Amino acid sequence: VGAGEHPAWCQLTAKLQWWSESQKKHLPVYVTKIDDKKKSVVVTFAADKKVWKEVPFSKLGRKGCPLQPFPASKDNGDDKDGSKSKDDSKAEDGTATPDWWRLEKSKLLDKKEQSKREKALEEEMKQIEAKEAMKKEERKRKALLEAEKRKVQEAFEKRKREAEQQKLKEEEEWRQKLRERREKEAKEEEEKEREREAKREKKRQEKEKKRKIEEAEESKKRQAREAEEKKKREAEEKEKAKREAAEAAKAQAESARLQAEIMRQLPAQGLMGMAQ
Repeated sequence: VGAGEHPAWCQLTAKLQWWSESQKKHLPVYVTKIDDKKKSVVVTFAADKKVWKEVPFSKLGRKGCPLQPFPASKDNGDDKDGSKSKDDSKAEDGTATPDWWRLEKSKLLDKKEQSKREKALEEEMKQIEAKEAMKKEERKRKALLEAEKRKVQEAFEKRKREAEQQKLKEEEEWRQKLRERREKEAKEEEEKEREREAKREKKRQEKEKKRKIEEAEESKKRQAREAEEKKKREAEEKEKAKREAAEAAKAQAESARLQAEIMRQLPAQGLMGMAQ
């Protein structure tokens, strides 16, 4: 099919299918307008005639086009044995010259059958509208039932809230009294604790005073002991020095005595020889 033509399966009032990307499925549509000037076709959804889509001729029959033949209308271009001819296959993929005679014939058939198709489309639309009306009535009935249920539920919830509020009020009063009693007890306990702390502080001060007195006495005793020990050490050192001096004098005297004894025992000649 050329860029300025539409395929044979896309005729006025024809039932086709539209691929919905959001719903991921095909939805039935009807051709409600073919605009040769704008080179586009307008389709209306069967489920909602207020919703429509417009597709240019150039996209029809191409890969990725959401508007596609309805499964029941895919056999229009088939041969008697159910297989497509080579000319049809070439025409679909745009590799052959369009069959102008077939297109003109299709246009003539469109004009003759337009009224019939419009009536069929109108009848189907009426059926769809009737179904929609029934659905709307059913939804209205369900809405009324739901509204009645909501009223009953709201009344129940209101009584429930009032009972809960009364219970909460009583609980709040009880908690308030409990808080007041506990605050009073806390104040009394705080006062008692201050008294106990004052007693403990007094005991600490007395104990600290006693400790300082004991430390002072112990310091005096320690100083006295240290002085006594120092005096004793000095005396011992003097005594030791005296003994050492006496021993040194004694040793010197003994050395002098021995030397004199040796001198007496040696012969005079020996002494002279020693002297030389």
